[in-house]
Amino acid sequence: MTHPTAARKGRRPHFFKVFFADCSSKRLAIPAGFCNHIEPDIHRRICLRGPSGNAWSVDLVRDGCGSVFFQSGWEEFVSDHDLNTGDFLVFQYDGGRGFTVLVFDPTACEKEESFHVIPRAEVVILGESHKRRRRSEKEGVIVDAEIVETAPPVKLAPAKFNSSCRGCFSNQPCADCGGSGRGDLGVFSSKLSDRLMLPVRIKSRLGSVISRRRSITEEEKARTLELAMSFRSKRPFGISVMRDSNVYHGYYMGLPSSLVKHLPRASRTIRLRGPFEEVWAVVYIHYEGRGGFSTGWGKFASTHNLESDDVLVFELSRPLEVRVHIYRVVEQVSHAYH
Repeated sequence: MTHPTAARKGRRPHFFKVFFADCSSKRLAIPAGFCNHIEPDIHRRICLRGPSGNAWSVDLVRDGCGSVFFQSGWEEFVSDHDLNTGDFLVFQYDGGRGFTVLVFDPTACEKEESFHVIPRAEVVILGESHKRRRRSEKEGVIVDAEIVETAPPVKLAPAKFNSSCRGCFSNQPCADCGGSGRGDLGVFSSKLSDRLMLPVRIKSRLGSVISRRRSITEEEKARTLELAMSFRSKRPFGISVMRDSNVYHGYYMGLPSSLVKHLPRASRTIRLRGPFEEVWAVVYIHYEGRGGFSTGWGKFASTHNLESDDVLVFELSRPLEVRVHIYRVVEQVSHAYH
């Protein structure tokens, strides 16, 4: 049987896939019609090159029914790129060596954070073999979302800002208030602290939780995402589908790039405003163009009984305040802790 491989003729064929966490996290099926472009020796190790230019090694396999999948190594690609239900992937076939992948979010825009992703495993990166270097606490940087889930807490570098001024976004003196910008990460003015529902500094993490929610359907998840995507605001906002690591364990909430670009370019404490107008303090982590909530997020998630596949809209209501809109797959249920 001949395979009219378009890549050999100078054209690089493409296919796209919409990512669904339930069925695409462990392996991803390649469209049957696209397999005509792939060389006959299906069972082999290939390279997926992400938007960052870095590469992930995955197995290309065929099952007993003749379907072709990305398998071993695909989970690492999914985890490193923080793929969520509704993300849109475009694959360009580069011939026998693998594919180039573009990553889009549910708003149909490229995920900016995908341009900065570094593989956690030892892989071939831009033609050379590297291991990801873990930077030390002394360098004042924060490890990424997945590492935060399992690693001991790391010390945050002091963030210089005037906590009483909404205009203080950097380590420099603030032009809005004329303040020196001096202060330690996690320190709020006493006036604000009186209104917060939890201490700014949290000494221990929450345990894992067990969902008591009934089984849900793909239709329910799709309807919830559709409702959230109908959200409109003149203020900057981003949409995120909850994953287990956001709401059951780990408690790190990576934020969409559409919101991160409007937040401070330094790690510091900011406010979350919940659906009942309550105010929470969380540590916002910024590193290499990416951002997310760490300390304090777990308390917010557990108090609001957030579940996997619930959809949140994060809206920048004030310079250092994010309003959270919650779209639940089913009515609110309570969690069990263990």
